[in-house]
Amino acid sequence: MNFLTSKTLNNGVEMPRLGFGVFQSGGDTKLAALWALEAGYRHIDTAKAYHNEDAVGEAIKESGIDRKELFITTKLWNQDMRDHTQRENIEKSLEYLQTDYLDLLLIHWPVAGVYKESWKIMEEFYKEGKIRAIGLSNFSIEEMKAAMKYGDVDVIQPCYSLLWRYDEELVKFSAENNVSVIPYSTLAQGLLTGKYKKDAVFTD
Repeated sequence: MNFLTSKTLNNGVEMPRLGFGVFQSGGDTKLAALWALEAGYRHIDTAKAYHNEDAVGEAIKESGIDRKELFITTKLWNQDMRDHTQRENIEKSLEYLQTDYLDLLLIHWPVAGVYKESWKIMEEFYKEGKIRAIGLSNFSIEEMKAAMKYGDVDVIQPCYSLLWRYDEELVKFSAENNVSVIPYSTLAQGLLTGKYKKDAVFTD
């Protein structure tokens, strides 16, 4: 598999089609990220809310891979928008990830009433070259339309897989509006991999 096969976003940015998310990377995110980079992944997806941006930054530094070869995605937590601390937290993400720019910044879960301010701040970072693309994570189609009133959406990130297809309308709307879709949990958290058998026992 060619991990470097890319897709061009609507603003011209090239993004690897296959990414490695570190939301459930276990007790050692740095080790997991290093494994992913050594295996050939060049798109790493993290978030402030995962509390592991610093570990991802350390893994990237230790890997020795040229920053230009990497595509780093992180997310602006919606509470930061409520608290009007977007600017400070974007800067913190850059610091933790040990990079001068983010390839993709997603708004992490919707929060009504603050998109205008948040979009203005993100666009300032975009114009400064500190963000290469802007998107939304975990937005319904209605919430996506509300956010799109304030600026261009390059990417939408829904939970979507062969098993979980409850965002079909959002995917269709995104295609019609030239918004790239980066689904997460594409293997349905292991349900599509044979990880679980008929006699599997689950804890609470």
